[in-house]
Amino acid sequence: MGCFTGGWVTEQVGRLKKMELPRFKNSLIRIPLKDGYERIPRSKLRHGDSMDLCELIIRYYGKHYGKKVIMDVLRDIRLLRAGKEQAWERSHPRVGRSWPPAPPLGLPAPPWGAGKNSHFIDHHREQLIQRVTAVDGILDLLHGPVLDTEQYQSVRAEKTNQEKMRKLYELVPSWNTDCKDQFYQALKDKHRHLVEELEGK
Repeated sequence: MGCFTGGWVTEQVGRLKKMELPRFKNSLIRIPLKDGYERIPRSKLRHGDSMDLCELIIRYYGKHYGKKVIMDVLRDIRLLRAGKEQAWERSHPRVGRSWPPAPPLGLPAPPWGAGKNSHFIDHHREQLIQRVTAVDGILDLLHGPVLDTEQYQSVRAEKTNQEKMRKLYELVPSWNTDCKDQFYQALKDKHRHLVEELEGK
């Protein structure tokens, strides 16, 4: 995980103080959830900081329902009361850690550099929308590291490959370079010859 742009979700979870994190996790595994959503396993919540927790929330619940889950938990552990959102924000200032996190070390360098004007994904947008056929396989590779469940299901719901690709590209402006690199790697895995052809142009 690491490509989500959770916005409000990220900000609020990042505000939690160290002593509040265990209470938040304990509430998270017991509050009622809407039908169709799985509870985050206790084993996944045992370790990690607030940013790791944020990624899990977005992965399991998406950004929109994830917001409601966070509000419910904050009320359950009495950190937030109805109409007291501003008081919560004043007592829990933003953390300084950047988001999304920096790309992991050790990944192979992509075939573009800082001197080039655009990423492969951006530069070949129209060709990829028109010619990629293994969209479902690419979505499976992106689900988790790049796409949350809500985004994944939304793109897969489109009827044709071109419609799925256009829907996927609606998300691209919010991605960092690491997300685009993972999309590129998924394309290379499923459409190596097409990627090599476009790189040769």
